Amino acid sequence: MRISSAVLVLFLLATGYAAGEYDVDAEISRIRRELNQVQSERQRVKEEAAQDRKDFADYVERTQKRFARVKEETDSIQAQIRDHRQTADSLAALVTSVQSNKRQYEMLQDQFRNRLVAGCDRLAETAGEFPPMASKSMVSSISYLRSELASKTIDNVEGTNRITQIVKDMNENTSNIQIVQGTPPVGELRGTCYGLRIGAVFEASVEAKGGKTAIWQGYNDDGSPRWRIVEDPAVAGQVLEAVNVREGKALPSFVALPFRDEQQPVAHVEEGGEK
Repeated sequence: MRISSAVLVLFLLATGYAAGEYDVDAEISRIRRELNQVQSERQRVKEEAAQDRKDFADYVERTQKRFARVKEETDSIQAQIRDHRQTADSLAALVTSVQSNKRQYEMLQDQFRNRLVAGCDRLAETAGEFPPMASKSMVSSISYLRSELASKTIDNVEGTNRITQIVKDMNENTSNIQIVQGTPPVGELRGTCYGLRIGAVFEASVEAKGGKTAIWQGYNDDGSPRWRIVEDPAVAGQVLEAVNVREGKALPSFVALPFRDEQQPVAHVEEGGEK
């Protein structure tokens, strides 16, 4: 650069001398200023280049650090994703197991419910053989319970408790004596009548005047009760006497009662129960 400047100065001097009108000192000063300006420009460019290199290096370092941080965060997120997937798989397996156990439990509950329904059918069949005074209410209760079990209106626990209570009531009905007063069960009897039931083996309805009595003889094929009408005042009087003894209207005594089969032994009733 210095050689080129010197050559340029000599050229200008030669030209100026040739022209006879060139100011050498002024031209040298101008050239020096230009050279200084060029050097300053070169220095500025060099400094800017150095600053750019430094800035670029800083940028590269920041970018690498950012990439490293992003990579660490990405690896952490991927690790969390794997952990979440494993947790989700474990939960899914647990949910599947719980659902399977629930289905098995529901199947067991349904099986037990079906057994309760079958038990109701057997109880209704047994209760249907009881005398009408005991059979009607028991069969009604059993049928209502069966419908609730079949429609799943109640749970198995309540169904079991109610069946247990029904069985208890049936057992009590087989050993107690029941007396009612009201409308006769058959049209042949007139006026106010007394109904007498002894356990699950005997039931009769007698007119309050003791003229006629109806003795339960079992059930017809259609399920309706079958009655034997006895118009013998003596027989009706026996039934009426048993009612009076039971209610305390007469002194305790043995009373012969007519059963369904006249060949069977007679039953006796005194105050306090059947004999």
